[in-house]
Amino acid sequence: MMIENPADNRVLAIFIRMHVKCMAAGLNHSKMTRTRALELASLITGKAYKRGQHAIAAADLDEWIAANR
Repeated sequence: MMIENPADNRVLAIFIRMHVKCMAAGLNHSKMTRTRALELASLITGKAYKRGQHAIAAADLDEWIAANR
């Protein structure tokens, strides 16, 4: 499920974190490409991610969510 316009970036970060964790484990999402998931993660964290860096993006999103509680 994807929320089009979440009221808070934390909500989007939680959804993207789980998508990225699943993609790091080898699962694919039918509505979101791996590249788009990394693009959204980089918008939230402010860091750039290259192809295959899903585990790093998930860890950075965990830190971002913890810092913005």
